[in-house]
Amino acid sequence: MKPEILLGLLILLVTAVIAGVFLINREPAEEEEDPILRLTGEEYDAFFASMYDISNYSEEDFAHYRGLQTLVLKKNYKDAEDLTSYLNTAFSSGNTIEAVYLGIDPYALYRACEKKEGEWEIQSEALLAQIDEYPDVLFEVLLPYPPITYWTSLSDDALAAAIGSYREIGESVLLRPNTSLHFIGGEEWLIANPGNFRKKFCEIGEGLANRIFLLTFCDKYYVVNAESFDEKLYLLEQYIYAQKEVPLENPDFSDTYFVYFGDSVMTYATDSSSIPGVVDGLSGSSSANISQGGCPASRDLKAAVSLERMVDAFLSCDVSAYDPETDFYRGIMKYKNDLESGKLKKKKLVFVLCLGLNDYFGAHPVSNSSDPSSIDNYAGALKNGISVLKENYPDARILIMTPSYTTLFEGGTQKADVLGGVLEDYVAAAIDIAAQMGVECVDVYHDSGINEFTYTEYLALDGVHPNETGRYLLGRLLIEAMEQINE
Repeated sequence: MKPEILLGLLILLVTAVIAGVFLINREPAEEEEDPILRLTGEEYDAFFASMYDISNYSEEDFAHYRGLQTLVLKKNYKDAEDLTSYLNTAFSSGNTIEAVYLGIDPYALYRACEKKEGEWEIQSEALLAQIDEYPDVLFEVLLPYPPITYWTSLSDDALAAAIGSYREIGESVLLRPNTSLHFIGGEEWLIANPGNFRKKFCEIGEGLANRIFLLTFCDKYYVVNAESFDEKLYLLEQYIYAQKEVPLENPDFSDTYFVYFGDSVMTYATDSSSIPGVVDGLSGSSSANISQGGCPASRDLKAAVSLERMVDAFLSCDVSAYDPETDFYRGIMKYKNDLESGKLKKKKLVFVLCLGLNDYFGAHPVSNSSDPSSIDNYAGALKNGISVLKENYPDARILIMTPSYTTLFEGGTQKADVLGGVLEDYVAAAIDIAAQMGVECVDVYHDSGINEFTYTEYLALDGVHPNETGRYLLGRLLIEAMEQINE
């Protein structure tokens, strides 16, 4: 045998052996879920089937919050015929079904039918007939919530068809007494933040999926009736056309790393709808949120942490003395991992201090004129924290966010106790310390528009924490402050 032929055979043999070893040791590919097997082979009280991605919704959430053993079927159904076939399978399974959660995509249904005359009526009526056939079962319909970029990519004709399909399906669903229609897809905080979305249509992260689950199926915040649904569709359409005409231009802060020292205003949400999540999503920045609920700036041995201990833990990256289940611990560990992995190389550091509400609620003194260096008061603690950060990171930018409006203690006009001040005293102190220390101040209290007249739109029911709309507003306020600094 010629040497070149022998060499070729040896190369083929070695290649085959390597390929065989790879195939043996390769992780098995995740098998696509077969909903039929689940629907016919498992016990359940409810199921969630959808025409768009619901892969990050949790069956544990349904069991914990709704008390229902619920199958989350992660296959996307392409049309009403496909979806109704699985509904039929479920109702023939022998399980006693109490509720059905449906993700219906009206425009996908319309597109699947538009090439066949009369098909729209056939498929939509077939789907609605399923609801009518089981009047004792609650059907909760969640309409899609695609990002604004999806909507603005549609031609005017396609947009009109899409909005029309939403209106027609929604109105038909609302005629049924055993249905609830949820429409969260017109909320700017959700659809305008690119950080909320992944690659697939309506694909979102686990944290945001949990939040939407709670807001819709549990708290019913986005349940609509015929009147409110029509109004929300109108506002969405106007928003889309406005964005088509003058798209919102988000700044590029991909070279910036934010570190947040804050209280529960910063940790009321930790997913992409949080204040840091809004800033990162809109600007491309990175961040570590080392905030903790209940944290004052002032030194307070009764609090889990204070600004002094936050800064010390940040500088040392040592949280061994703290509870691993706290947001503060997780934030420090994220910063440490980002630092060690090199993600902070060539990044501009920006420190954001969002503290003061707990100083007000805890009646910590606003300042101490006889001992300005004391950290047992709000102003002194802020000044000390800024000094330490400046000493260790002289090139970093620092922003103080003033305390935000709260409905507690008569809208902040009363003292929590004799040692403290009213809320505006802490706001004034934050503004003053920023000027003294030569750092930036984001005056949330006066400039955000959250006040005694608007708080129901921006605050949670507790009258303290910003809701989704409020967090989006504050995230945008931070971005605007950064843009002004960079000019």
